[in-house]
Amino acid sequence: MHNYVTSIVEAQDGSIWFGAAYGVSRYDGVNWTHYTEGNGLPGALVTLLMVDRKGRLWAASGDGFRGFRQGWLAYFEDGRWLPVILEGDRRNTLVGVLFELDGTVAIGTRGGGLFLEGEDGRLSRLGTDEGLNSNDVEAAAILPDGSALAILGLRGPRITAHSPSRWDPDGTWSSRAAQTLPVSM
Repeated sequence: MHNYVTSIVEAQDGSIWFGAAYGVSRYDGVNWTHYTEGNGLPGALVTLLMVDRKGRLWAASGDGFRGFRQGWLAYFEDGRWLPVILEGDRRNTLVGVLFELDGTVAIGTRGGGLFLEGEDGRLSRLGTDEGLNSNDVEAAAILPDGSALAILGLRGPRITAHSPSRWDPDGTWSSRAAQTLPVSM
């Protein structure tokens, strides 16, 4: 494992996964396993890790170091890394945040909006054209009432100092500067 660790998560089997500057490492309590570009990881720099309700480990790279704009996204399932391609231009793969909304994987990007994984595994995109305040989704939090708050980046046509978008358990998104958005999951 590299000594520059960017993310740590615990998997459903109790193993600990570490995202680092040169790949992903798994510790099962006894042994270490390292994943790099040499054995299937789509990129070297790992900035985000998340385990979803299906037990899949998601790994992503955002901006990382200054000048590093080669983002990627993948999940680990059945012993191998499966790359995920987001629609649109390459900035969509600069992932800002990974989280779950009521069991649905949500991928916030730096410039490409928010992608939601449907039950069929296909990803749908929400952005400023659909009413989000920004296409830069940098952070998220699940609130005590079960709703989610997507904290948006600092660029966008409808950005103010306090203009996050909010997902409600009924499946709708709303924001202060835009109308309520129906979202099917």
